[in-house]
Amino acid sequence: MEERKNNYILTAYRVSAILLCIFLIAAYAGAFNNIADKLEFERGNIPNTSDFYFCVYHYPQPDAAITALMAFLSLVAVYLILDSFLFYRFSGIKKSVLVILSVIIIFFGTEAVFHKSAEENRSMFIPHPVWLWQVAPNHRNYHYFDDTTVNSDKYGFRNDDFPVKKPQGQFRVMVVGDSSSHGFKVKENETYSVILESLLKKQHPDKDILVINAAVPGFTTTQGKLFFDEMGYKFEPDVVILSFNNDSNPERQTDSSRIPEGMLRSVRKILYQSLIFLELRKDYVNFQVARHPEIAVLNPGEKMTNRVPVGEFKQNIEAIKSKADKTGAKVITIQMPRVHPVPEYTEALRVVSEKTGCLYIDILSQWQNLPQKELFNPDELHPTAAGHKKIAESLFELFEREKLVR
Repeated sequence: MEERKNNYILTAYRVSAILLCIFLIAAYAGAFNNIADKLEFERGNIPNTSDFYFCVYHYPQPDAAITALMAFLSLVAVYLILDSFLFYRFSGIKKSVLVILSVIIIFFGTEAVFHKSAEENRSMFIPHPVWLWQVAPNHRNYHYFDDTTVNSDKYGFRNDDFPVKKPQGQFRVMVVGDSSSHGFKVKENETYSVILESLLKKQHPDKDILVINAAVPGFTTTQGKLFFDEMGYKFEPDVVILSFNNDSNPERQTDSSRIPEGMLRSVRKILYQSLIFLELRKDYVNFQVARHPEIAVLNPGEKMTNRVPVGEFKQNIEAIKSKADKTGAKVITIQMPRVHPVPEYTEALRVVSEKTGCLYIDILSQWQNLPQKELFNPDELHPTAAGHKKIAESLFELFEREKLVR
C-alpha cells in the first residue's frame, strides 16, 4: 500500500514537472522573440502588415496544431504510464538514458504528426527563414482567390517538377518577381511564363526549353535577391527575368532590416525546420496582436518607410545582375505595368538597367494607350489573362531580337 502511494506521489510530481517544462518552453519562446529581433522583426517585435497578409503568422493551421497537441499529450501519457509501471525500476545511467530517449521520442513523434497534419491542412504560403515567406511546395489545385487554383512543384514554383541540375542542351529561363508574374487571379496556363515557353518552343522546335515561374506574391527586390543568391542560381538559368512592383509599398520597416545575417541566419534556418517552433512563434505573435490589434494594420500618422528604398532597389538589381554574370546568365528587367506607377522607382529601374547592362523592356509605356480594363484586374495592378498574353508576346519579341535562345 505504501509503495502504491509513493508511486501516485511520484506520478503527480512528474506530471507537474512536465507541465512546468511546457510553461518554461512557452516562456523561453517569448523571451527568444525579444532576444532575436533580427530573427523575426524589428522595433519591439512589431511585425510588418505584409506578414499577416501572406499568412506568415497563420501557419501552421489551427487544425494541424490541435492534432499535434493531441499527439504530444498522448505520447506524454504513454511515457507516464511506462514510467509509473516500468521505468521506476531503473536508476542511475539506465534511468537517465530512458528519460532522454523518451523526450526525443515525444519531440520527434509530435513533429512527425505535426508535419503530416500540416500537409493535410495546407496554407498558400509558409514562413521562410531568409526571404520571409514562400509559396508552399506541392500544391495540387489549391484554391487561391475566387476560382483560381494553384499548383506548385517541390520547390514552391508554379511549375511541374523538374531537376535542379539542368539537363545537357536545355535552355532555361527563370522568372523572379511578385504576384503580377506569379499570376494573381490567372490560371496557370494563362501566365506569361507558360505562354512565353510555348512561343519559344514553337519558334525553336529543336530546342529543349523550360521557363521557370519562381515568382512569389508579395516579393520585393530584396527578397528576390536573397532567393536568387541562395537558391535561384542553382537551377542554372540562361536568362533571368526580373519583375517587381512592391518595393515602393509603405511599411513599418524596410525588408532588409528584417533579414538576419551570419550565425543568426544559420540558427533561424534550423529553427524553421520545426513546426513546434513555428507554432510557438505564431502563438506568441498572435497573443501580442490580441492585446494590441492595431499592430496588424498600418495606422494613420504611424511612421512608415518604403519596403525597399530606391537606393536599395538599385543595389538589389545590381546584386542579382552580378550573380547572374558569374553564372553566365542574361538578365531582363521588366518595367511592370500598373495604372498608378511610382515615377521614382520606374526611373530608377531604367537607370540601373542601363548602368548594369540588363536588357530592359518597358511594358508600362507600351500599355499607356491600350484599354486598361482588358489588361488589368479591378485592383489596377495585376494583369489579367489578356495582359499576361501581351507581356509574353513582348518578351518573345525581345528574345528573338536579341537572339537569346542558344
